[in-house]
Amino acid sequence: MYEMRKILLKIKFFLARFLRYYQFFHQLLIPIFKQENNPKVFCIGYVKTGLTSMNKALNILGYRSVQLLNGCIHPKEGWIEYIKKCNYDAFTDYPMFEENLYKKIDEAYPNSKFILTDRDQKSWQESFSHFYTTSTKTLQTEIQIFQ
Repeated sequence: MYEMRKILLKIKFFLARFLRYYQFFHQLLIPIFKQENNPKVFCIGYVKTGLTSMNKALNILGYRSVQLLNGCIHPKEGWIEYIKKCNYDAFTDYPMFEENLYKKIDEAYPNSKFILTDRDQKSWQESFSHFYTTSTKTLQTEIQIFQ
């Protein structure tokens, strides 16, 4: 029984390690082998509605996906021009949920696909509150350390 458990743990460890390396190399190889002319995918849900998971899923599916364009800095020429310059197939998180941006994107990319992520209000409020409370506490701790 003990030997069988030991063998199963080794197999589990091997599979976990294999998946980690597979995802890492898969991520590196996507830009090399991905065709440029595929339709773009835009996730237009609001923050804390599963966009990080959606970004990871799109990467696993072979899309060159990006989350949080350019650190949330609004480009001078506008988002559509900025997106045209980007070397990505899929976009999630900010600024995709900005009001009516999806309409402008649809005009610029007629064959694009849109994914709307949603979450029930109570769960979203708890997640949003927890995320920013935790972030604020971490930031306060870091400030105290460096003072």
